[in-house]
Amino acid sequence: MKLLADRQIIEVSGEDRTIFLQNLITNDLRDLSEKKISHTFILNHLGKIIFEFYIHYTSECLLLDCNYASADELIKKLMMYKLRSKIVLRSREDLSVYWEESKIIFPKDPRNNGIGSRKINVKKSIISQNDASNYDHFRIKLGIAEINKDFLPSDIFAHELNDYVNSISYTKGCYPGQEIVSRIYHKKATSKKIFYPFHCIHLPRKMGTKLFYQDKEIGFFGSNSDKLTLAFINKNFANLNFYIDNSNLVKKELLNK
Repeated sequence: MKLLADRQIIEVSGEDRTIFLQNLITNDLRDLSEKKISHTFILNHLGKIIFEFYIHYTSECLLLDCNYASADELIKKLMMYKLRSKIVLRSREDLSVYWEESKIIFPKDPRNNGIGSRKINVKKSIISQNDASNYDHFRIKLGIAEINKDFLPSDIFAHELNDYVNSISYTKGCYPGQEIVSRIYHKKATSKKIFYPFHCIHLPRKMGTKLFYQDKEIGFFGSNSDKLTLAFINKNFANLNFYIDNSNLVKKELLNK
């Protein structure tokens, strides 16, 4: 088991827990007891992602597995919608998220089967070192972006991610931003940009730093690991013929000149 120390667990319990979340998120929880894990978003009124997280099923409660930087705001957001719903929200400091690249004893990551499996377990029962950097390198190679690592809340639409298909249901009821998602889906609209991994020489830039090609802005930096950087760029630059030098995209044939 490899610890992902940058994740926070939020417990949602109470008899209304499933219907409460069902009315807020992009995915459908009706088959969660069979799947055991779901990946989903909460959107703003423009249809852009403001929260991204996993939902792990247990018979007693639902466990939200989110980036630690989103946890407090996510709890505040859920409390805003609570009203008379019979739910209880609390952080679970006694639990952690663990990841395995190849073992199948954990539920498969629903975003992309190639990124391995994840599970929530009790913190004290497992001796493990933080493996978030290895996990990030693995997902960056696959072009899988995550909130607060590669983009900020309200920055992008779900369809601008490479792996979002299993995070959205087009047959469930309404939720915030659903009209925008439905319009994009029925118009078969595709994004002109993509998250793509590049080899990077010199020091990688902070998330959100603008990326240029021949003095023209073409996107921005996401996260980095070792000599790989995930960048959100125009699709026509997403190929193996480029690398990144400082804040500029450069053709590989110029590397040794």
